[in-house]
Amino acid sequence: NKPKISVVIPNYNRAHNLSEVLKDCMSQTSLPFEIIIQDNSFEKTEMMKVDQVVSRYKNIKFSRNSKNLGLVPNVNLVIKKAKGDYVTIVNNDDRISPRYIEEIQKFVKTYPNFKVYTTNACAISDNGNVFGDYRLYSKDTVIKEKRGITHLWDNYFINLISISGATTYKRGYIQSHLFKTKYGNEADLDNVLGFLSSQDIMYIDLPIYFVRMNSVNTSIEVRSTTDRLDVYINRCLDIYEKYIP
Repeated sequence: NKPKISVVIPNYNRAHNLSEVLKDCMSQTSLPFEIIIQDNSFEKTEMMKVDQVVSRYKNIKFSRNSKNLGLVPNVNLVIKKAKGDYVTIVNNDDRISPRYIEEIQKFVKTYPNFKVYTTNACAISDNGNVFGDYRLYSKDTVIKEKRGITHLWDNYFINLISISGATTYKRGYIQSHLFKTKYGNEADLDNVLGFLSSQDIMYIDLPIYFVRMNSVNTSIEVRSTTDRLDVYINRCLDIYEKYIP
């Protein structure tokens, strides 16, 4: 009777980090229904490293693109391949709790009939030390339709529940609401604001997903210079303006 959880991993290089997150996936107290990797690596050396990591595991579903599709199309492609009841998108450079799948199965059964669930994610360093979190509330809370966007805005949370692995989606729902390529790295923000504007979302006050923050983190790179930060902020503001009541 346990819900089937599909873990999908859009991968690009970073074989060492991919190895770590796969160890996390295979060391769960309740194993995922499936692990799907869509590899977007295209440099020969990196491809060989990724192949070596994946070859250690027999039950992982692995595919490689014939060319570099870019971040958002690769994410959408791996989402479409999921077959479980629920889908969670795990970044190849992040980490997950040993109870990640078990806890998702618990809260999906405790709070049924939501299409989107989100949890408290923690920011960690390369050595695993927690130095911040993305906590929305101090207890399990229903984020009410439309009002949730104002709550995010008032608390200066730009991405929040768009943090990939901290959010669990009903499979059919996320497969029919894929990320828009025109928003690039902020496509997740557009998606989550769209969700919040149209339905209630269940927030679970539980830190089971860990975002690795370092100098090579993609989200940091996007905002690494003043010019890039300006572009990032303006793009986020443009997206918010579509949805703020």
